[in-house]
Amino acid sequence: MSFTSQFSNNTDAKLNALSVQLTETEAERDKALAKYDLLFVQVFDLFSQEVGAEASTRFIADNGYKLARIVPVLQPKVNMEILEKTIQATFAPEIAKKIWNRVTSVQRVVNQDKLAMELVSNPTLEEELQKSGAVIQPVRKPSRIHKELSKKEKALLNAGQELPEESAAWA
Repeated sequence: MSFTSQFSNNTDAKLNALSVQLTETEAERDKALAKYDLLFVQVFDLFSQEVGAEASTRFIADNGYKLARIVPVLQPKVNMEILEKTIQATFAPEIAKKIWNRVTSVQRVVNQDKLAMELVSNPTLEEELQKSGAVIQPVRKPSRIHKELSKKEKALLNAGQELPEESAAWA
């Protein structure tokens, strides 16, 4: 396939050669990223065997790099329409209104802390909400970290001290 160019033949040839190199480099990059992903699957499998699948954990490798899996803590999402319908369908109108008022704010927004307390004290509501799908647990996607230790972190380790637990030190 040939296109009319606004450049000289020499420039066209150089640009075509660079385009071929970029294409080859992109293919190599995609292979390297796939390998990187597979290696992290192995890291996460080992972490899971040692501390469990849902736990954040960290490791300092002999080569001066740190590996970590940071698992975010996420709040469940609540579908207000389903929640309200489930409460109304499960309880008598007076009781349903009281529960609805307890779990929502003045603006009629669900207060997740109050809803959680209500679910603890009312197993029937918890069971019905599970059936209805009103509460959706978000997918927790762990962050993966593989980076070289900073000079400060190396100094702490050389002094026999632990790295701080806060996630900033591991990010």
